[in-house]
Amino acid sequence: MGYNTGNGVFVLKKKGFFLSFTLSLCMLLCGCSGSSLCAYSTYAYFDTLTRWAYFSRAADKEREIWAQITAFADSVEKSLSLAQPQSAVSRFNAAAAGDTVEIDKIAYDVLKLAQEAYAQTDGAYNPAVGIYIDLWGFSPRCTSANYRPTLPYDRADYTTQLPDEKYVEAFQPLTDFSAVRVWEEAGAYYVYKPDLAVEAEGEIFTMALNLGGIAKGYCADVCAPLVRAAGYDTGYLAFGTSSLALFGNALPDAVNGDLWSVGVRAPRGGEHADYMDVYLKDTVLSSSGDSELYYEWNGVRYCHIIDPQTGRPVNGAGEGIICATVGGLSGAIGDAVTTALHVMGKDGAIAYAREKLSDQSVSFVYDDGAGNLTLYTNLEEGAYKLWDETMRTVKL
Repeated sequence: MGYNTGNGVFVLKKKGFFLSFTLSLCMLLCGCSGSSLCAYSTYAYFDTLTRWAYFSRAADKEREIWAQITAFADSVEKSLSLAQPQSAVSRFNAAAAGDTVEIDKIAYDVLKLAQEAYAQTDGAYNPAVGIYIDLWGFSPRCTSANYRPTLPYDRADYTTQLPDEKYVEAFQPLTDFSAVRVWEEAGAYYVYKPDLAVEAEGEIFTMALNLGGIAKGYCADVCAPLVRAAGYDTGYLAFGTSSLALFGNALPDAVNGDLWSVGVRAPRGGEHADYMDVYLKDTVLSSSGDSELYYEWNGVRYCHIIDPQTGRPVNGAGEGIICATVGGLSGAIGDAVTTALHVMGKDGAIAYAREKLSDQSVSFVYDDGAGNLTLYTNLEEGAYKLWDETMRTVKL
């Protein structure tokens, strides 16, 4: 079985049909006005959709805003993408243990946010699992169309052969993200790569970072204020299908006057396209799930979310959190927290949500391993609609 990269997480709705991320650029050519929703879209960044949806005021101004959004997304990709050999993260990963690497301001800012998220989640969010993401076959080089085995642990087909257990055990010392240091000095930015290395099959392996989990949320954090500063306080920004910055909704049938109805995709499919709708505005919504990138082997699902304590994909036994959504945090921190909730497991996620997310909106779906799904949420009645009637609901 091949990789399943998912069909997205969020869908924005209007009177029962999707105003989803399938909006096409032709909207910009068909009489777009202040009373209808217009959109610029591109798949040029992060191998996924970037979209700005807005209610038009001045076409020239909107082209300029879109140019600023895409220019920033391009800068973030060049700084953080593992598919870019000269990105700051790629150069860090290629450096020797104990080296200091000069990085750009974007990488510096995102690494500082990663450190914040790592501390807030007690290490459940950990970008130093990069080597495990590669080991299990979920890194950009492994999922690319021209993938060829080059490392000792590589397999010709990740979906029919699991990694050798010795690598899972050997790489554990390389996940100590607390040992990474980041600083600014004389207008330049630097990161220290911890002096940690292991040898396997005659090759030296060092720490590898993967910041893909918060890069798109970071884009939302920077570009949403840019859009607002230009006078656009309605519409939305989407970076990928899991980081969504919502403004107000100026459509005539908006929920409660100006709220968006956001459909959250059903985890692992199901009878309904979406398992719930949430009603929101003026916030950033982050979501993650174990069906976004995965493969199955011998009836077991292996997903891209790695537990840093075990070096293995979460939910390998079939039981665990399979979809998590958080609103009200920044995009970058929200993206990190939704990943961390998967790693924490049901009891840890419940405790964390009650203690740390009481002022935010949080929902997650738990599978007991037998296919019975439970929604845990702190949303009040009227703030959401559950479509899957077979799903039990527990109030956080």
